[in-house]
Amino acid sequence: MRKLSKKIEKAFKDACKKTGRPESIDLSSFPEDMREQAMAQYMLMVITEDKNDGWKADWNDSTQRKWFPWIWFSPSGVRFDGSVYCSSGAGAGRAARLCLKDEATSNAAGIELIELYEIALNG
Repeated sequence: MRKLSKKIEKAFKDACKKTGRPESIDLSSFPEDMREQAMAQYMLMVITEDKNDGWKADWNDSTQRKWFPWIWFSPSGVRFDGSVYCSSGAGAGRAARLCLKDEATSNAAGIELIELYEIALNG
C-alpha cells in the first residue's frame, strides 16, 4: 500500500483500538491489483465507524440525513469539495458504512482523510 501520512495511520490504529476491529485483514483472495483499494476501503470503514460513535445509517429512515464527503477528481489532482447528504437511496460511493452522522464530522473526514479517500474511490 502507498505510504499514508502518519496522521491517517494513527487515526486508523486508534479507530481499531476503539472499535475492536483488526488492523490487518487477509486480502490474499483479492486479485493483487485490487488489494490496495480494498485495504483503503476497510480503513475508511473502520475510521468512519469510530467517528460515528455508534451512529449507523438507516436506509429505511428517509428522515435521517446520511453525510459523506464530496471528493473531486481532476487532471490537476484530488480535493475535498464539501459535504453532501442524502436521506434515502444508497448509490455507488454512498455505502452505509461510509456515511457519517453529521456535516461537521463529514467535513473533518473529507479534509483529514483525503489521500485515503483517493485510494479507496479511485484505486
